[in-house]
Amino acid sequence: MAEHALEIERLEALDQALPLSFVKQALLQSTLDMIESHLIEFKAQSATELGANCMPVGVVAVVASWNLSLKTILSRVVPALLAGNTVVVKVSSQSPASALVLGRMLE
Repeated sequence: MAEHALEIERLEALDQALPLSFVKQALLQSTLDMIESHLIEFKAQSATELGANCMPVGVVAVVASWNLSLKTILSRVVPALLAGNTVVVKVSSQSPASALVLGRMLE
């Protein structure tokens, strides 16, 4: 995600009519920090804890709001995927650009 940072920041700013400086501060770094904390927590758990706490439940539906949608999507998608679930994301029709970039990155 970090290598696509500039593209994501520009798309989020244009998509949501936000200043680029705000998007850089409020979106990208905090989103990367959130993903890192989920990964650290996941790696720190033993196999026994993972079995008890990370049971896949099946399909997880994520409905994203229009504002800071990438952050919203990732805050729900990352833990669900780490638990072994399938995830379906419904993005806002008013701000779909960052979700499209995320989809390309995950392919």
